[in-house]
Amino acid sequence: MGSLLLNAEDLAKVRLSTSWGPFTETLLSLHALRSRRSSALLDGWAESVRGGLGPETALLYALNSADPLLDLHTVVGPASSIGEALERLERAPDQQLRRELDILRPSLERSEPWARAWVRDLSAGDGRARRELVRRFDDYHQHAVGPYWDAMRRYLEAEAAHRARIMAEGGVDRLLATLHPGVRWRPPRLDIGPNARTGCPGGNGQRGVQPRFHVPDGRSLVLVPAVFDLHEPHLLLSTADETLPYVLLYPALRDIDDARSLWSAPGPGHRALEMLVGRTRARALEAIADTCTTTELAQRIGVSPPTASHHVSVMREAGLVASHRAGSTVLHYVTARGAALLQD
Repeated sequence: MGSLLLNAEDLAKVRLSTSWGPFTETLLSLHALRSRRSSALLDGWAESVRGGLGPETALLYALNSADPLLDLHTVVGPASSIGEALERLERAPDQQLRRELDILRPSLERSEPWARAWVRDLSAGDGRARRELVRRFDDYHQHAVGPYWDAMRRYLEAEAAHRARIMAEGGVDRLLATLHPGVRWRPPRLDIGPNARTGCPGGNGQRGVQPRFHVPDGRSLVLVPAVFDLHEPHLLLSTADETLPYVLLYPALRDIDDARSLWSAPGPGHRALEMLVGRTRARALEAIADTCTTTELAQRIGVSPPTASHHVSVMREAGLVASHRAGSTVLHYVTARGAALLQD
């Protein structure tokens, strides 16, 4: 896949991120569903998701069945909610999206004629095709990733905290050396890809092909854990904006027990709560149980801040949550009535 050459200044700019947001996980989940390399870590999720997918998902499959991955991650950037990410995708410059689609054109040529026509419309800047892309991503996310996002977010936060402790105790050298089997740190070279640990030449699995070397040239390197990126790490970089950081997405989910916990179905009480107040508000009530601001709630359940504010208002009117203002910050918390619903 490639290698980074990191000098002392580059190492000082290495930083950790909890996640790149629900949109990135949504993209990766599509690729996971299409991948022939199945994993027991995703069995529970895939079984619950596949049955509810409509034929319209085929449009998204057409964009996410190729290798390399369609890099909408850097087109959108880090976004705390799916709403924020999709707004950025809809407003992204035509040239930027066209550049990413052009990279995948050889792979897309094997797709069905209707899929190729749709991709051509996207590349040409057709507004209707772009809005259709956004709508289908939103529908897919709400079905496949949204119901699990709160548990995934907590898992990724724990992973980032674990890596931060490693860096605090052993520095960035130990952090890079222990990040993932698909990453090999041999100062000043950071090899990234399936053959990084074996020392085989070429990060793309082809014997005798030398990996592509990247020199950061002032860009920082952000390490981002991902739940659905199971098979190998991916190095992402923006070709449109050279000030944006290199992003190293690495697989964080490696334990079968952790996977079962992430994909476990909600208990009977939770299902009853969803029937009463709806799935999104049930997740919002659970999130508010830890006390949070409107912005934090939006991040936790993967919606826009205005949508989160609306859910808070409805639940406040119902007596399930209350709010407390501390200076310019408004904290929401669950009332006794709301807590009783969560415990049932």
